[in-house]
Amino acid sequence: MRFLKAFWISCWVRIFHVWQFFINLFKYYLWDWKFFLVDFTILLLYFFRTPFRHVRIYDESHPDHPIGPYGETDFSTCDKILREFGISKDLSIADMGCGRGRLCFWLRLVRGHRSVLGVEQLPLFIERAQKVQRWFHVSNLTFLNQDWNEVSLTGIDVIYFYGSALEEDTIVALGTKLLHLPPGTKIITTTYWFGEFFPDAFQLEKKTRARFIWGKADVYLQTIR
Repeated sequence: MRFLKAFWISCWVRIFHVWQFFINLFKYYLWDWKFFLVDFTILLLYFFRTPFRHVRIYDESHPDHPIGPYGETDFSTCDKILREFGISKDLSIADMGCGRGRLCFWLRLVRGHRSVLGVEQLPLFIERAQKVQRWFHVSNLTFLNQDWNEVSLTGIDVIYFYGSALEEDTIVALGTKLLHLPPGTKIITTTYWFGEFFPDAFQLEKKTRARFIWGKADVYLQTIR
């Protein structure tokens, strides 16, 4: 039974990625060749060993500080979220747990955000993303190999946390860090929002539903009071 479940998940992931490629082809690639070359290069870098496999290897060698389940927000879903939340392109944005960095390149090259920061714990992801950035001369984009609790978010207008399987103590630690940011800073989270743990510190602005590879989930826009 476990084998059949794993086989079905593997098949679904492959079908989803093929389907997503054709969506990206007609929605983004054909209109922005630089982004197409950037994204295609990233996909080629992980052709023989997927990011899921890299995360599994990292977690096995770092049992005390595992990254946990890997996932990515596809471009269409992120576009829907940002449009519904009224996030303008002249704002700086940080992707916390950016993985391979694909979304960061999309935010900078396609959506045209003023500046983009990608933070990721796995060194290989950041090393490769920085190489792609240099190869294609993408400006106003920064990748950092740091823990979320250590990175400086000074000057960031919007913070995106995709992590939907975080432990409660991790969420509380992140919320405590965010309390030091300027009032009005926008924070986007999936499946939870920080006001559940800090009711006096965060203001819920809007809530929507979005589709991810594993299903639909609530997405929250909140600001620091």
